[in-house]
Amino acid sequence: MFSLSFAPTSLSTASVQYRGRYNLSGASRQVKCSADAGQSIAYSVPSLEKEKATTREPVVKREMTLGEKMRFGGYEGDEELVYKECFVMRGTQIGSKKTITIETIASLLQETSCNRAQRSGWLTDGFPTPPTMKKHGLIWITSRVHIEMYKYPTWGDVVEIEHWWEPDGRIAARFDYMIRNLSTGEVIGRATRSAFPEKNSRSSKKIPQLEEPADFSQLGLSSIPQDIVETHELEAITIEFRQECHYDDSVDSLASNEVEVEMDSNAGSEDNYQFVHLLKSAGSNHEINRGRTVWRKLER
Repeated sequence: MFSLSFAPTSLSTASVQYRGRYNLSGASRQVKCSADAGQSIAYSVPSLEKEKATTREPVVKREMTLGEKMRFGGYEGDEELVYKECFVMRGTQIGSKKTITIETIASLLQETSCNRAQRSGWLTDGFPTPPTMKKHGLIWITSRVHIEMYKYPTWGDVVEIEHWWEPDGRIAARFDYMIRNLSTGEVIGRATRSAFPEKNSRSSKKIPQLEEPADFSQLGLSSIPQDIVETHELEAITIEFRQECHYDDSVDSLASNEVEVEMDSNAGSEDNYQFVHLLKSAGSNHEINRGRTVWRKLER
């Protein structure tokens, strides 16, 4: 594991800034963020040393659906604290670097969470929700996501995602993930997500307002300079969500290059780049989300 420490940098004073504008289509998901505009942010990579949750989640015993029976996953052990699921990497999930994309990784993490929730007896009619929360009209809302990849899988690899959760404070929850290459047993990535319950005011007639890191990858990362994309790969991404955007909204995607990158192994290396990202509503200063990314030099 390593920790990241970023020097205070404001988007308004950054030496390099990249901008792009996008219109959200009906196929686009929605996003949220949590940060104050114009303020610098200090991040610390979450500790994932504790690999198993200490709090048992109540599991509702019921007959599995056909879809559940077809999945390559399930709880480990009788205590049912840790959920594991395997995925075969497909050719359609390969990016320009001949490895699985970060969008695919983010989608698999969310798929694992939803499948674990369904196996636990949570209601899955639109949002994976425990019965008690459903009774009170509450759903889980993601506030922060952090993903770091040590090595990206390739086409044909079998990836095992180990997933568990634990309470975080009075009402919030923390969802942790460990990503392994099943054939070698090597840990190739880790992730953590923070969420809290919120009143479900969404209408079934509206576009589903989900906060997914895969969507940020498509919009937020698109403002990275092409020369960086071609010679580097994403090592770590942290996203904080603040508010939702809706169908047909126009958004601005900005990226600011921060010069200093401090890492335990190669502090200040010229082969690494760090960017601050901002996704905001076009024509206003309303932030949708804010994030940070670290890029490492590709090994040829």
